[in-house]
This record gives sequence, C-alpha cells and structure tokens, in this order.
Amino acid sequence: MAAATIISCAPVKYTYRTETDLTGTKVLIGKFPRAVLESDSSFHWFGTGYGRYTPDLASCGLLRTRLSDLRFVLFIGTWCSDSKAEVPRMFKLFDTLKVAPDRIELYGVDRMKKSDDDAETRYGVTLVPTLIVYEGKTELGRIVEQPREGIESDINRMLQKAR
Repeated sequence: MAAATIISCAPVKYTYRTETDLTGTKVLIGKFPRAVLESDSSFHWFGTGYGRYTPDLASCGLLRTRLSDLRFVLFIGTWCSDSKAEVPRMFKLFDTLKVAPDRIELYGVDRMKKSDDDAETRYGVTLVPTLIVYEGKTELGRIVEQPREGIESDINRMLQKAR
C-alpha cells in the first residue's frame, strides 16, 4: 500500500493512497489529481477511452453558457468497468469545454465504495462513477454509473430543470 500527498500551486490538497486488491487491480482511494490517471500505466484505460471519445457539442448549448458557474464532483472506482468507460469521456468533455481544473474534484473509492475521509458519505455516493453537478452550493443533479442519453445531454437537462 502506497500513500501520497501532493500539494499543487493552487490551494488544493490531494491526499490519497493506492492499494492493490485481490484481483491485482490498482485502486486509488481518496481525493487525487487527474494527472495520476494520465501518468500511471495501470490506468491505460483512461488514455484509450479519452482518445476514442468525441463530445457531442450540439448538446452543450446551456452547458456552455453557464459553465463558469458550475462545479463538478466526480467519484470513481479505478476497478469499475463503468468508471473505466465513462470517466475518460467526462474529462474529454471537460477539456473540450475548457473547464478549469479547480472546478473538478476527483475522488477514488475502494470496491466497498469507501474512501478514507468519508467523502462518499458526505456526498451521498453509493455507486460509481457518480458525477455531481453544482451551481454555487446547490446540487443540480447527478449522473450515476452511466448517463441516460449522453453526458452532455444529461448535464444540459439538469441545467434546464434548474432554470
């Protein structure tokens, strides 16, 4: 089991640990930077999925206009097939729309969907991936496991309901 604490130039502190589960899968637990997914060969699925996805920008109308007011909290399991499929797509969308990295919080959980600091309990997360969309301090909605229509469409629907 390895532990890491990284302090970035921004006032965000990442404290996470890695462990290898019984299947030999590397698991990230706690709040961590996206760079870990990009740089660790254990998470090759991230780059593969990211490269294969093309965001549906036609479904991003309202999302584009309100983007600067939004904050995203994302819980993933690096062992989870839904996380491996959806998380790279979410980040490709974020990058395409130029979402500032400090507007995205990323948490890893173990197979019991637990983190070391109870973040999953504070946010009411029981399944992964879970993307929670906030405008200010107000939760607008969630995408849990898989989007209903598409990431872009689902977020746009959340924004329409919040009008």
